[in-house]
Amino acid sequence: PVAQVRLGRMDHPLLGRRLANAEPTWQVQLDTGRLPYLADHRIQDNVLFPAAGYLEMATQAVRALTAGTGAALADLELRRALFLPDGEASTVQLSLTGDGAAFTIASLGGDRGAEPTVHATGVVRASQRLHTAAALDRAAVRERCQLALAGPDCYTALADLGYQYGPAFHGIERVWIGAG
Repeated sequence: PVAQVRLGRMDHPLLGRRLANAEPTWQVQLDTGRLPYLADHRIQDNVLFPAAGYLEMATQAVRALTAGTGAALADLELRRALFLPDGEASTVQLSLTGDGAAFTIASLGGDRGAEPTVHATGVVRASQRLHTAAALDRAAVRERCQLALAGPDCYTALADLGYQYGPAFHGIERVWIGAG
């Protein structure tokens, strides 16, 4: 880790580089200039760091520590939205507790002495495949749904609510809506 910090090597584009702290901590500068696809995730015209990004950061942290291939996440709490101002970088840190399970993702304010803003917390561990879950019965799920939307119609409905997803976040092909 010391050589990594000294050389400034990044572990992952969202995780950044490991710091020389007592507890495992990574720091990254998040901005739409370095990660342009983030500009495609907007709420009411403001770039919002996606919740999936927090999950990816935690997963990559435990993978970096264990050299494993997967992670199990639990108890995710999204505390405060992380808006990324156009043309500005936000300094974000992910830290793990000494036992390596609980994580916190926080942004650091520009003012010295300012308290970090916690955006997400949770628990992450290296995954161990214990059993395989039964396959989802997609046909049964679809039968319970009263409405199906094509992907473009779904994004139009979301845009009407203030969610603007650009091409980098257009993964939905069809959505089925129903109770249960």
